[in-house]
Amino acid sequence: MMGALELDTNPEWLIWARKTAKYRIETVASKIKEIPETIKNWEN
Repeated sequence: MMGALELDTNPEWLIWARKTAKYRIETVASKIKEIPETIKNWEN
């Protein structure tokens, strides 16, 4: 059974990756079955 894993992330890298892939926050959220606010929190 897998538990939650917490990682240190670089918000600038997350934003860069999303924008390079030309994804909107809502698209990313939908693909990973999260709410857009979660993605926004990760990027802040």
